[in-house]
Amino acid sequence: MPTLQRLPASTRLLVPAGLRAFFVQRGFPRTEEFGWWETTIVGPLRATFVPAQHWSRRTPWDAGVRALSMAMGMLTQGMLYT
Repeated sequence: MPTLQRLPASTRLLVPAGLRAFFVQRGFPRTEEFGWWETTIVGPLRATFVPAQHWSRRTPWDAGVRALSMAMGMLTQGMLYT
């Protein structure tokens, strides 16, 4: 969290479903949750959330911990304006 703590509280965060409350409790009220294949616009970019294979582990001792969020990646695409 040290990197996130450097951001202003007004920063818009895009997170996997199940993690919004975690970030709101840490001072980021503009946190939005997304599930697989959901899309949003961020400035001139379109962000689509895609499935990923990930254990959601952070330490070797997390082996029995069930993931609290969806594992996902983000596909970003520039939008063309005509």
